[in-house]
Amino acid sequence: MSKQQDKEYREKIRKTISEKLGVELTLGQIKPSYTDLENKEKGIYVRVFHPTRRPSKREIDFVINLKKKKKLDKVYVASTLGFSESAKKSLEETNIQAIEDVELEPPQDRPETTSKAKKAKKRISKKEEASLVKRARKILENYFKNVAVSEKKYESKGYIDIEARGPDSNLKGVIRVILSPSVGVRDVRNFNEYLEMQSEPTSIAALLTVGKVSPNAKLEAKEYEIEIMSAEEIGEDTVAQTKLKERLISGAKQMVKRMGYEPLPLSDKVYREGLKTYSSTLGDFLIAKDPKEDKYIVVLIPAEEIVRVATIREFKKLLEENNFKHGMIIARKKFTYTAVREASLNNLQILEKNHPVFDIYKHELVPLHELLTPQEEKELLEKYSTTKDFLPKIKEDDPAIKVLGGRPGQVVRIVRSEDAVSYRVIIPSQRTFITKKD
Repeated sequence: MSKQQDKEYREKIRKTISEKLGVELTLGQIKPSYTDLENKEKGIYVRVFHPTRRPSKREIDFVINLKKKKKLDKVYVASTLGFSESAKKSLEETNIQAIEDVELEPPQDRPETTSKAKKAKKRISKKEEASLVKRARKILENYFKNVAVSEKKYESKGYIDIEARGPDSNLKGVIRVILSPSVGVRDVRNFNEYLEMQSEPTSIAALLTVGKVSPNAKLEAKEYEIEIMSAEEIGEDTVAQTKLKERLISGAKQMVKRMGYEPLPLSDKVYREGLKTYSSTLGDFLIAKDPKEDKYIVVLIPAEEIVRVATIREFKKLLEENNFKHGMIIARKKFTYTAVREASLNNLQILEKNHPVFDIYKHELVPLHELLTPQEEKELLEKYSTTKDFLPKIKEDDPAIKVLGGRPGQVVRIVRSEDAVSYRVIIPSQRTFITKKD
């Protein structure tokens, strides 16, 4: 529809829902798939899904997450076509009300195309198809170990699904190869509906194409946490990059365990609620919880190879919005100077590519390091009648200290053998910045 028709359609939605609720609403956020309405004075928020299909569970989860973040009082969702069973189940667990019996049909401004004027839908070449399928299989086979990767071709629907399924037949990851030279909103929505039918969330959910992607399709994909990859973007280094990411995640799991945390599975609600609007843009996450108390550590492996200051700020924002106290970033290559400075000022731990991504304490040349508790520090200093200033030093960026998440001022115990135990105080590294923020 034209811009004017779209404006009239949004206004029609506003009036219809205002009459339904008996309160005057104003237009809020506008997206291709929905319209937001609100009355700030009465604390009312409404998300109206456009009538191309029923909203899915993921879309409802977005609203639930938004309600928690903004602490909204009265929240409604509206749909002409009703809601899927999984969406209804999500709504039952909240006090969000569903409005189903509304008429919101959009205007039809496109004249019918005669059969003579119709153009046959273009299709990529067989060579391009084979190349995309091969690349998709390699990505899944290298990401998932001991998992069967299969190919399902839907010629009439215009795509091929490359799937990785575990022994229990649950879908672990899927890459949909689009056979047309462009990706539109409908492609994204159809893929999202397929993902919603699965019993468990997938680790990889991506569309692979050789053609163009419409702006609206990109917006929708971002909402649903669906990655869109082009043949040029993934290149021939996909396998190497996938292996690197897998190695970094594995190393991160070992490090957080050493720090006393337990990694959470990807199906945990903390991922769905806390990272929904970030994971598709920032990179890959690992969240671990302290089993003794209610605190978390969030590890980010950024999508960009050289981590810039914007990524640091976005990650800090994520931590603050979800009340996560401890954040760590592991770079695929390196950090810019300003990114290092920003991380230091925001008390974020960063690890560059040259840092060992494995449990270094399992190496025969690395003695065990342990952080002392405040009480243990006090007893140590009293026993030897000294202060921290007189203890040997160890830098904050020492690999053994980074693994423990040690901070300047803390004391670490180094155990080489039963009879060889020493203590050191952690000091700032040369890359720690003390300049105040502007």
